[in-house]
Amino acid sequence: MILTVGSHEMPRPHSRNLQDRLSESADLVWDLLNTHDGHFYVCGDAGSMAGAVEQQLLRIFSERLPGGADAAAAYLDKLSQEQRYQRDVWYS
Repeated sequence: MILTVGSHEMPRPHSRNLQDRLSESADLVWDLLNTHDGHFYVCGDAGSMAGAVEQQLLRIFSERLPGGADAAAAYLDKLSQEQRYQRDVWYS
């Protein structure tokens, strides 16, 4: 399954941002990453969007893992080491 979300898909003016859409799909994102060995790719502005998306991922993980924020950070690091979480970001 491929699930894509892009800012170009959102109506203008933006009433929601990417991390809000990620939050709305939290259960699906968790299931794909944790149960189905899914991959997560972030591409875009490092100055705001990429960091906000990463923070939302950490929230999703911390709500589902025993150990809270520390476990969430370790899980994100594990995904990165396995090349299942990748970022192609830049500063604009």
